[in-house]
Amino acid sequence: MEKKIIKYLTDEIDQAESEEILKWLEKPGNAKKFQALVKEDFEFNYSLTAIDEEAALEQVKRKLRENKKTTFQMYWPYAAVAASILVLIAISFVFFDSKTDGMEPTVVKNNIRIGTDKATLTLGNGMQVALGNGATYISDNVASDGARIVYRPQVGTGSEMGFNYLTIPRGGKYHLVLSDQSEVWLNSETKIKYPVNFIPGTERKVELVYGEAYFKVSKSAGNQSSAFKVLNAGQEVEVLGTIFNIEAYRNENEINTTLVEGTIALAVQESRELLSPKEQLRYFRDSGSYAVQEVNVDKEIAWINGEFSFDDDSLEEVMRVLSRWYDVEIKIASDSKTKQQRFKGRLSRNQAIEKILTSLKKTNNVDYQINDHQIFIN
Repeated sequence: MEKKIIKYLTDEIDQAESEEILKWLEKPGNAKKFQALVKEDFEFNYSLTAIDEEAALEQVKRKLRENKKTTFQMYWPYAAVAASILVLIAISFVFFDSKTDGMEPTVVKNNIRIGTDKATLTLGNGMQVALGNGATYISDNVASDGARIVYRPQVGTGSEMGFNYLTIPRGGKYHLVLSDQSEVWLNSETKIKYPVNFIPGTERKVELVYGEAYFKVSKSAGNQSSAFKVLNAGQEVEVLGTIFNIEAYRNENEINTTLVEGTIALAVQESRELLSPKEQLRYFRDSGSYAVQEVNVDKEIAWINGEFSFDDDSLEEVMRVLSRWYDVEIKIASDSKTKQQRFKGRLSRNQAIEKILTSLKKTNNVDYQINDHQIFIN
């Protein structure tokens, strides 16, 4: 349901989905959930803006006086939700009315596309295969439908283990199913190395060369008690059937490993740390040090659900995330006044980047220019 609400907030919802949300709102407790999501989306757009709340409330009262026959009950089962939505709409109106004059962005040429399913498969012999929407690939034990690639277990292959690489470019994502039925979702600018077939009774080991991956590992009991390990620069993650996310992008100092379900053990330097659900180990490449902390898991894995999620992130951090997904170069002026701003909220990844930038411009005076595959933030 969260995905449909996000579509509502980004004006991408259709009538059938709208009716589904309305029915969902009739159930006890759901109105508060809806209200929280709307509030979070609103905070992203307006948290850094000086809002005249009294003017906004007067706007609400005036609108109500103009149409006394309006009955929100037929649309919103709970008055609190109706009131909160109306207040946000009024505040938005007051803000946009006072801020949008003379703020047209400069767009010379916009060739920026929304990210999609695409990857490059590198076989053991070095041959490369382009995977993506509309392209299928079938071999002896592997098949791809354009959105995911699935490996089937091979029986009687001996002790020799062959490896494949899957590389996801900027502006891409892909879904990998390993021969033991473990699943890996790969984000933009990511590369993974893995065996074509796991040998029964031996360690199942893959390497996240760089990037971000969400793992759903099949239980060891179904794989002759074979442990599953993920190698990554500076650390080793051992699991016995669990769900976790690793973020280890090139040219970024931090490697973040977040546990969603189950238990994992991380070997970092000469230490060994056990993580519990909702915990994250942050490893710092430059110093070799690390820290364990509790985090908001929904934020860390929002990309799996087709969302961006920001929580007190800087403009540079927000732009770095957007640049990977939209495969665009973003340059921020060294004297930009918006560098110190912080952002919080959720956004759909299935919308044009210009829509996001327009929102930032209107609400936080983030001035931008688009020229082909480059964005300049002033």
